[in-house]
Amino acid sequence: MRVLVTGAGGFVGAHVDAALRAAGHEAVDVPVRRGHAERHPSESVDAIIHLTAEDVRACLDDAYRFGARLVVLMSAIGADPHVLRRQLRAHGKAEELVRASGLPWVILRPEILWGPGDVFTNQLVHLMRHLPFVPIPRGGRRLFPVHVGDAARALVECLERRDLWYREWSLLGPEPLSYAEVVERIAQAIYLSRRRKLRVPGWSVRLGAAIEERVSGCPSATRALLDRYVAGEIGRTDRLRGTQFSLPQRLMSVEELRAYLWPARPPREQLGTAARTFRAAPSSPARRS
Repeated sequence: MRVLVTGAGGFVGAHVDAALRAAGHEAVDVPVRRGHAERHPSESVDAIIHLTAEDVRACLDDAYRFGARLVVLMSAIGADPHVLRRQLRAHGKAEELVRASGLPWVILRPEILWGPGDVFTNQLVHLMRHLPFVPIPRGGRRLFPVHVGDAARALVECLERRDLWYREWSLLGPEPLSYAEVVERIAQAIYLSRRRKLRVPGWSVRLGAAIEERVSGCPSATRALLDRYVAGEIGRTDRLRGTQFSLPQRLMSVEELRAYLWPARPPREQLGTAARTFRAAPSSPARRS
């Protein structure tokens, strides 16, 4: 199957490419905000995987132009066009566009993603190394973090199984964790488990993340991800696993975290390195813009 991967500029795109190659498919990448008008209309694809809430109309235009028979959208837990949070509202509107497209579709809503090249765990490492204590928000809900490699394989499964089409799915990881438990495991992974943990209101942690982003220039997605940890908006809780998917899902263990966080590099450098590593695989048959 020839699959057009749009919005593939982030760390998820590299893992989706790897999952497509492993399943015997051909990946054709188009980074977000680039490439739609540059591709020749004689090229055809069998399906499109869109990895962002942006440029959904351009993605659907490509689907019609290149004869795609299916659109798979990666959305987010809590996506809703009517909520106040900007990112979740954008995902909700993107879902509405895909459902109204007239094409076969699947919507996958993964929980917090972690793995090589992610923003959230790398940003926490950065804070731990530069602050005398680790702020832990009070309260919050328990989450089911999903390894990005498992999410990528789930997206590929959506291509291959017609029984999953025309539905929204929530992809949850195998283990419920609080924000404090995530912080503790990351601290152990980078050998900073003795660093003092300070319980603070959730809004103050988010404010600190906003200031850190402004000062260091780190991606603004950090605050959006933190919102997901400390907020109550979760949306549907359908589970894309077990008898439905039978995916071997990785636990967010200290060993798995240490494999890519130690020695830790600055988040932006790690993002770029991870993407280049996946895209430089010698067996890749993918064509790129």
